[in-house]
Amino acid sequence: MEIKQINPEQTLSLRHKQLRSHLTLEECVYNGDYEESTVHLAAIEQEKIIGIASFYEEKCLAMPSKRAYRLRGMAVDSEYQGNSIGSQIIAYAEEKLRRRGVEVVWCNARLKALNFYKRNGFTVSGDKFEIPFIGSHFVMKKELKETAGNHYLTSIEKEFKAIKRKADLAIDQLSIEELYWRPHEHTNSISTIMKHLSGNMHSRWTNFLHSDGEKRDRQRDLEFEEFVMTREEMLDYWEKGWSCLFSTISSLTEHDLLKEVTIRNEPHTVIQALLRQSTHYSSHVGQILSIGKQLKAEGWKNLSIPKGESESFNQKKMGESH
Repeated sequence: MEIKQINPEQTLSLRHKQLRSHLTLEECVYNGDYEESTVHLAAIEQEKIIGIASFYEEKCLAMPSKRAYRLRGMAVDSEYQGNSIGSQIIAYAEEKLRRRGVEVVWCNARLKALNFYKRNGFTVSGDKFEIPFIGSHFVMKKELKETAGNHYLTSIEKEFKAIKRKADLAIDQLSIEELYWRPHEHTNSISTIMKHLSGNMHSRWTNFLHSDGEKRDRQRDLEFEEFVMTREEMLDYWEKGWSCLFSTISSLTEHDLLKEVTIRNEPHTVIQALLRQSTHYSSHVGQILSIGKQLKAEGWKNLSIPKGESESFNQKKMGESH
């Protein structure tokens, strides 16, 4: 069984069967189902959806100052109940929501589901109330505590984004001709570095947990061959590589961090693989910045503290007492 994010339409059949059988399928759509911030999760067994839950950005009245998500539509197919599927979906969701900076998850829990939510760390808030045609409910909430594993994943994702941002700000300053410029014949142009990084990302992060990071169909040497692309083609290929990376990182949970993956048959924990690629990408982005500075000279827009301005920068950040 695997748990993964699905689209809103994929929740409707099981939502209707287990929770809203008195309604039509179309009436099982919830407000917020199609909001970009909403997260729909499913437990899938042999391509069949056997459990679902949806999470909506919505304040918890019991804790209004904290960023909160509401859990709705939690359902497990009656044929698969009693196998902790709901608990696994909640645990998976909590990791995803922590990564978004969510502090509280809450729900309107049916009376018969009270013990299920209590087992999963939720507590009752307020008095019992009725929802017409459905029955008695309690508001239940759970604070999401930060964990070391989640903090690591959040931090490494931010680090990769910071690396990419520096490269993007440098690339934006350069013309297509400058992207193809090489200091001399034994060095790479920025376009070649971009091509190499994207090729590496496609190879390393595709099917990351289940296949070697050096894919058999990768043609690494071709990444260093200079051939002409338009700026749009170059940026499209660049973005697709980063998208592959960020999509994979967002799918990881803290339970994956000590799993073993290989790169050219060399074993790494997931932590080690992430650190290895962070070092690799930052070194190449450093090359991009160096070439850009050579090309633009006085016209270069600094991406860090300008030369000779450290003291004034520190005073702005740390005050006159520094």
